Amino acid sequence: MKVEDLHKHFLTREGRLEVLKGVSFEVREGEFVSVVGPSGCGKTTLLRLVGGLDSPSSGRITIDGKSPDPSLHRLGFVFQEDSLFPWRTVWENVRFGREVRGMEGEREVGELLERMGLRGFERCYPHQLSGGMKQRVAIARALAVDPDLLLMDEPFANLDAQTRWILHQDLTRIWEEVRKTILFVTHNVEEAVYLSDRVLVFTVRPARVKRVLRVGLPRPRDKLSAGLVKLRKEVVELLREEVPYL
Repeated sequence: MKVEDLHKHFLTREGRLEVLKGVSFEVREGEFVSVVGPSGCGKTTLLRLVGGLDSPSSGRITIDGKSPDPSLHRLGFVFQEDSLFPWRTVWENVRFGREVRGMEGEREVGELLERMGLRGFERCYPHQLSGGMKQRVAIARALAVDPDLLLMDEPFANLDAQTRWILHQDLTRIWEEVRKTILFVTHNVEEAVYLSDRVLVFTVRPARVKRVLRVGLPRPRDKLSAGLVKLRKEVVELLREEVPYL
């Protein structure tokens, strides 16, 4: 996936609101890349553009050389908000994307539920699950379509620290197994450096890429290791240059 000189603005009552300005980067196949930046800088807007849910004002986004198109590309989305269908069971939620695309695969759904620690919860409805379990279902649903690209918008932001830590480990394990390309937006610097191959640090709005940091540490990782602590401090200092009170 490649982003080239991407610009995005919105027209408001107050005039033109410039959100992204000349953003360029590339995510290689099978790579896990996180985006961090000041609040409101345009990270979610970027994901919407990459996912084909909105159009850039100028610039280019390509996946395998073509503009993002849900009819051409298999894209998986995981959002911060609870996006499960309340009238569907866990199994039916995970199977939904495959149904829409006319894909067979009861076995694949079962394997995903096993991987996500959801075995035994297949017949449960979302209101019967904890927040962490709901996000496990959301991740399984996104992976069920065998996505070319998985877009994750602060998927763990509403979870408590313990649940978030467990899901970090689970996501890392599953990513190593399936090696899907992931673009991950987060406000949590520790989360970004722990999960990612590379971290993109954005400036304040209108956002541009301030720095690209390669993590370069072997997995499994220790959040208290000297290497991760050093990298986390480096990212925080870059963000403080943009938002001094951070």
